[in-house]
Amino acid sequence: MQRKPLIGLPACVRSLDGQSFHTIGDKYVRAVALAADAVPVMLPSLGELLDIPAALEGLDGSLTGTIHAQPDEDVNDLVDVLSARSGRVLFGGWPTGVAVNWAQQHGGPYPATTSIHTSVGATAGRRFQRPVAYQDAAASALPPALRDDNPLRVPRRVDGVLQLP
Repeated sequence: MQRKPLIGLPACVRSLDGQSFHTIGDKYVRAVALAADAVPVMLPSLGELLDIPAALEGLDGSLTGTIHAQPDEDVNDLVDVLSARSGRVLFGGWPTGVAVNWAQQHGGPYPATTSIHTSVGATAGRRFQRPVAYQDAAASALPPALRDDNPLRVPRRVDGVLQLP
């Protein structure tokens, strides 16, 4: 029997009758367990008491990974871990709430509906084969090949224009 993927869910701290509890919304736990057919794993809200990159190392991939941090925070370790496990790394944003199931697809005229590369639906897992998109990332959090100064001198396209070193 194949092991189900482990998907991390960040918890919030809520107070109930004078006690603090780490909580996760039921709809998120159910979405991971039922829609994604995976095992939800709570990531407690412990701040610096928890080594987040190490905790994420034990989890499986996900469509998205989000980092909420202060502008001066060093998030490079988080970026590295999330880049290896996510098809999209968001900085200070929120991923779209699409379902990963057979009924979900991008739609559109042929050949869009027959594409094997989609960000939603049951074939969305193919996105884990690469690439990774970095949204609103600071230059220091980007891989060297994606930085504006292009320290690796990689031929690339920026806004559709070919740039040769």
